[in-house]
Amino acid sequence: MKVAIFHTEFAYSGGAERMTFEQIDYLKKKGHKVVCFTAFVDRAECFPDGIKKYDIRQILPEFLNKIVPHDLMIVATTLAFPLFLFSFRNYNIFLGENHVAPWWAFMASLVSRKPYITYHNYPLSITYPRQIDKTARRNRLIVDLLVRIANPIIVFIDKLVVKSADLSFADGKHAKDVCKKAYGKNFVDCPGGAAPGEFNKKILNRRYSGNITVAKKVIKKPYILITNRHFPAKKLELGIEVFSKLTQQNSEISLVITGAPTTYTEGLRRLTKELNLEKRVVFPGLVIGSELSKLYQNTLVYIYTAPEEDFGLGILEAMAHGVPQVVWDSAGPKYLVKNNIVGFKIPLGGLDEFAKKVGRLIDDEGLNFSMATASFKHSKKYSWENHGKILEGALRKYE
Repeated sequence: MKVAIFHTEFAYSGGAERMTFEQIDYLKKKGHKVVCFTAFVDRAECFPDGIKKYDIRQILPEFLNKIVPHDLMIVATTLAFPLFLFSFRNYNIFLGENHVAPWWAFMASLVSRKPYITYHNYPLSITYPRQIDKTARRNRLIVDLLVRIANPIIVFIDKLVVKSADLSFADGKHAKDVCKKAYGKNFVDCPGGAAPGEFNKKILNRRYSGNITVAKKVIKKPYILITNRHFPAKKLELGIEVFSKLTQQNSEISLVITGAPTTYTEGLRRLTKELNLEKRVVFPGLVIGSELSKLYQNTLVYIYTAPEEDFGLGILEAMAHGVPQVVWDSAGPKYLVKNNIVGFKIPLGGLDEFAKKVGRLIDDEGLNFSMATASFKHSKKYSWENHGKILEGALRKYE
């Protein structure tokens, strides 16, 4: 079967992008021919060491990326998409993933009379914004103005596209419930996965002392870890505030925050300086592949402070390396983390309680080992193999 995957943009090294790569790998392993189409691809910022393996084709010429912001490239691609419909005539099925990519799948399906399916981390955020989206949006004034003017039309088209799909998937139970409410349609639960890591008592013991080098930075153990993209909706400043509370009781612990630097990172650095933590908070920049695995393998605790995260792939990756987690008891992490078993879930906004639980996991080696072991076992439920089986099984129905 020849499959066309539509993915809105490859602008960051994020979980949605990683998921698409895993889907391509699995479908190709099962004998399908797969090509991925997008509105924008930044080959230097989106998994630069891995994206070259995949057939990622930008629909409009890539030279436009140097003069047109990627948000506007998405708008331009959607408006121009009908001009390219003939080029998709030889595909057997279309998969549209997140944002406006399902719209492209809908148009390609309509003209070629082939089936299409959709995959969602969340409903279209410009018309179904989360509270955090309303208070922490990226600066995209032109796009916001266009959305405001055309909002009724966008809502109508978006619902039509999703409800007309032959099948729709959601990234975990939270996304499934939210999407069902937004679109009035049942979704198939198809959560993301994580590559298996390693864990045993010797690995835990090594997490308490020594150093590792990642991205040419020497990181002193023990440390706690945050891995996430740097933009306001992730609320990484809350992790720094939690860490500040921890340092009052523990003079040895460090905090590592990965992610490609943005203007938001400047504010995080200012906060560490204000709290006199600049020597204890490490920003190694974008870390991927084996170096990211090394960070997971050597951390004592993983924390996740995004208050309205759709799923939380970083949490799952920490689990796969036998790392206990502390998260907010909300949105996607609420369903992913088993409270008091693999980690702790904290009522939203309770920074003191959050810090207290992190401190327990640092100080109590027996508790840390118990939760780390449970996390390692629990992660096997969320493998990329299982994700691929659900997705590929649906495609087979349309052969």
